[in-house]
Amino acid sequence: MDQRLIDIAEAGDIDALYALLHQNPYVLEKVDRVPFVSTPLHVAVSAGQTRFTKEIISLKPFFARKLNQDGNSPIHLASTKGHLEIVRELLKIGDDLCLLKGREKRIPLHSAAIAGSILVLGELLKACPESLGELTVRGETALHLSVKNNQFEAFKLLLEWHKNLHEWEVDASALQLVQKSIKPESLKVLMERLKQINKEEFKRTIYSLVLKNHEWEAFRILRGKIKQIKKEDVVSWKDDEGNTVLHLAVSIKQRQAKT
Repeated sequence: MDQRLIDIAEAGDIDALYALLHQNPYVLEKVDRVPFVSTPLHVAVSAGQTRFTKEIISLKPFFARKLNQDGNSPIHLASTKGHLEIVRELLKIGDDLCLLKGREKRIPLHSAAIAGSILVLGELLKACPESLGELTVRGETALHLSVKNNQFEAFKLLLEWHKNLHEWEVDASALQLVQKSIKPESLKVLMERLKQINKEEFKRTIYSLVLKNHEWEAFRILRGKIKQIKKEDVVSWKDDEGNTVLHLAVSIKQRQAKT
């Protein structure tokens, strides 16, 4: 990448960016053509340049999905650095960035867990609670990674989210069926309620929406499919070395006691 562009992104100089575009209108296009590259967005995010980040996103939103040569996207870097406002800006592009896989299949939540970026963890989980169950190539969840990297405040936050999130579930097959029989605006409201992680309120919302709109097939499906969660506990999942989160926590505590 053009060294001038790197310097401009690090400084967060928007005026200099447009001056460079006057000189070379294709300077950003050249970056875009490289499959794995540290874009101006990567550079600005690493430097904590929030305003410049917004500007680059408006010009080249696809930069948010590119991985650099180290296998990190901009949101991975922002999660590692703990740049909360930048994470929020990137999530405006789409909540699916929460599940963008980088090096070793790590998602941004994994990066935040390793770094102990507490505020970013909360933001990512609000945007995409299901990311709590995502695994790296080593079979690690964010819980595993927080313990392995001695990020115990992060571990406590993740564990609390896990407990709340797994109080209930809506069967995925039910939602797929409901999509065929419920109005799009109603489904959007339901998914927003889903993120709030409140079983009783969510059930009331479902029933009020489907009954109000006379969506009887959706009502029948949901009445039969909403249930208490009975799946395997995330804290009992093993990584590729056979370690559960609890095993790791005990092992680290024992090592600390010896030092």
